[in-house]
Amino acid sequence: MRREQLTRLNKAILVAAVGALLVGCGGSSSNDREPDTTTQPQFDDGLFAQEVDLSTAAAFADTAEALVLDTGAFAGFLGELDEAIFQVGTLGMGGRTETLLSVATAASGDDGSRRAQREARGNPSLRAFASVSPSSGESGKESYTDDCDAGGTFTEDFWFEATEGDTSLKDVGGFTWTFANCAGTVAGDRFVLNGTWTETYAYDDRWTAANGSGSGRWSDTFETEIDLRGSRNGTPDVLVLDGAVSGQETGDYQFGAQYSEEGVFALNVQRMEARLAKQAGGAMYIGQLGGSLVEEFEYRATSEQDWNESGATRVSGRIATSGMGGAATIKTEKPVRFTDSSLSSGDACPDEGIVVVSGRGGNTVEVRFGDDTGTAEDAVQVVTRGSVPKSYPSCTDEGLDYLAPLFFGPFLFAYEEAGSR
Repeated sequence: MRREQLTRLNKAILVAAVGALLVGCGGSSSNDREPDTTTQPQFDDGLFAQEVDLSTAAAFADTAEALVLDTGAFAGFLGELDEAIFQVGTLGMGGRTETLLSVATAASGDDGSRRAQREARGNPSLRAFASVSPSSGESGKESYTDDCDAGGTFTEDFWFEATEGDTSLKDVGGFTWTFANCAGTVAGDRFVLNGTWTETYAYDDRWTAANGSGSGRWSDTFETEIDLRGSRNGTPDVLVLDGAVSGQETGDYQFGAQYSEEGVFALNVQRMEARLAKQAGGAMYIGQLGGSLVEEFEYRATSEQDWNESGATRVSGRIATSGMGGAATIKTEKPVRFTDSSLSSGDACPDEGIVVVSGRGGNTVEVRFGDDTGTAEDAVQVVTRGSVPKSYPSCTDEGLDYLAPLFFGPFLFAYEEAGSR
């Protein structure tokens, strides 16, 4: 499976990549499995039925700190487990892994980032597959099983189909990783994984071109379903990672002497839950229900060195962790708008926007950005009922570390933290 297919939606993959950290590297599969539509918590022990305390600024600070600590601890565990599970899933595959990863490499320079995609769409010479002529394609389907490092098996099923014409590119596929008592060792402990991680994707790009310029439209979608259970030294369900995520990005673009595009990105988290039973103390839980992120964006470039972009983001959903002792509801009251350009330097904060966090007893906290702080000095304000607003002159202030797990869900923060360890 071509790894770039899993990174094209580099925002959408944030949640799905938590599963990737557990299993390392993989391929694609048949997509005959229906996405998980369960939106009620399965492993929270009642946490989502309780609301967090947001009655004072101090209570909100305690809640935000607990969220950061929980997601950071989860990221630490993933970082320790990653290497062992990567070895379990890949060492036994030998040359077959290299073959799967090299098939039908897509547009050169595609590192999965939005900027790389823009460059490819803006330059027709980058569209063609390196070894495939126009109006041709490539496809594959395979299933294989290997023994895991310390017992059990790891099965990888995949399928893909890529076709390209003179003015079109279509790429679809999917994979499933299946763990059957797949065992590895971490710091002297024996971990055994059971379950599956499944993803399907589809990328479609169609354009018209004449004399080096033209216009087009692309769409990029994915669906992920995770159902993993792990034991430590014979204790079952020490690790649970379960849920479903989907994403879609569509956009219209024009290329030539200048390049521009505008579109919408949407990420939906039907349900994603993780539970870790620590060796000392009780289980640690993080969960996200009914989460969504919608971003409308515009991008303009006269050269690789001269560009500007803008957008508006809306978020919503419910999150809960064991450290928080309950759940919080997040909703955008006013879209968070941002601008950025090649001339910008330093901290790029949103220009405006209001996000509301709700908790027990109807208490709310407002996070205001830019113009909505009401002052020219503040980049961000946190407004708690009955308290003086807490002001921040920059979005990079250490006191705002909680914003990522709070707004976008704890799995974003856990993934980024694990990747930096």
